[in-house]
Amino acid sequence: MLKARLLLFMSIIFTTIACGNSNVSKEDIDNKIKKMSLEEKIAFIGGYKGFNIRGYEKLGIPEIHFADGPVGVRNYGKSTAYPASINLAASWDKEMGYNVGKAIASEARAKNVHVMLAPAMNIYRLPLCGRNFEYLGEDPYLAGQIAKEYIIGMQNEGVMATAKHYAANNQEFNRHHVSSDVDERTLHEIYLHAFKTSVQVGKVASIMTSYNLINGVHASQNDYLNNEILKGAWGFEGFVMSDWVSTYDGLGCAKGGLDLEMPSGQMMNAETLIPAIKNGDLQESVIDDKIRRILNEYNRFGLFENPDISKGYKLDENFVRKTALDAARGGMVLLKNENNYLPINKEKIKTIAIIGPNGNMAITGGGGSSFVNPLHPMSLLEAVQKVAGENVNVSWKPGVYTGIKFPEDMFENFEFYVYENGEKKTGINAEYFKGKKLEGSPILKKFYTNLKLSNEDMWNEPEIPEND
Repeated sequence: MLKARLLLFMSIIFTTIACGNSNVSKEDIDNKIKKMSLEEKIAFIGGYKGFNIRGYEKLGIPEIHFADGPVGVRNYGKSTAYPASINLAASWDKEMGYNVGKAIASEARAKNVHVMLAPAMNIYRLPLCGRNFEYLGEDPYLAGQIAKEYIIGMQNEGVMATAKHYAANNQEFNRHHVSSDVDERTLHEIYLHAFKTSVQVGKVASIMTSYNLINGVHASQNDYLNNEILKGAWGFEGFVMSDWVSTYDGLGCAKGGLDLEMPSGQMMNAETLIPAIKNGDLQESVIDDKIRRILNEYNRFGLFENPDISKGYKLDENFVRKTALDAARGGMVLLKNENNYLPINKEKIKTIAIIGPNGNMAITGGGGSSFVNPLHPMSLLEAVQKVAGENVNVSWKPGVYTGIKFPEDMFENFEFYVYENGEKKTGINAEYFKGKKLEGSPILKKFYTNLKLSNEDMWNEPEIPEND
């Protein structure tokens, strides 16, 4: 019993130290908030440059950076790509969850990323959900155990984790409008269990709300979920952020427990909230609480004193590569080994055929916010050839295509262009207006030549001249 208590004590001490040491008191944080104008307060609770929270240098508040996602650091260039999260759940290995969280945090720090938008822990209820690969299985207890270890590993390395998507995010189709209607017992026993574990045991720094409605109310403004359950019953002390462009009513979000709107203050902005504060529909103290929650996490992770967390870290460390490989191996499940063909004996087998359209390309994960541009991409064909050696003939055939194969150059001739002074220019002109109505003169004009939807500029809020 004494040994168990000692280990628990050491674990608590380690967690506290790893998050970061800070000399900033609660009174200091309150003073920072008091020195903000109302406009500055509201601007702070809206994202900045797509994946940041703005800084206020005069108040000693640093700008901090976010990055996707559950299987590696997606933003800011290449990173180590990890197996799908369902693979991590299939390992049934809590220590592996810890190691993956720690390793991803190491590469996040190398990129000076302070907040990782991971882990994801939605329960599989619809097989066609396009993001099931990101989630930690269909068992609430298993998901919670793996998630909290992932969170502790990540946060012990000094990077804030984000538990997402809260809650009952069962499908991507029509995700802005679909309502997950759930009775109370099912909600708590199935959909919320992993989040509760992440909050109360993992001490996760932030929670990301989902796009969908729960019992008719959008998650980003769901007072019952965010205020009564999360911050009330569970005692969550961190901050609640929206998923990207998943807010629908600014005042509803402000009163419904949302602390940070991402990627910018599109709804929870001065135009909406200042009139509500002036007429008594919203108390300024509610805005203060949102800022305090965010700054408390800065303080917990030592970001006031040390906003540059990249020092001493680099990409592609040996332990990171080993962790990714161990995670891939740990989640593999051999369902059948007919005639004991496995493992393959290279001395006896001379020919191996790989059949399937993806066999000769590096498929390193799913798309969207979980996509990672890997440091060392390798196709299945290349991997088997490498292991098999020169004495085994490894070949590939595409097999049967399940869909239409488009010519690779199909979209090369698509072009957007404008004429300026009689000269043809490839790209589009964009005009930005103040407020929601496109009226009057634009406050900013920009010309875009890169129209790829994957370009992060699509998320970014343009720099508006200060005098406007």
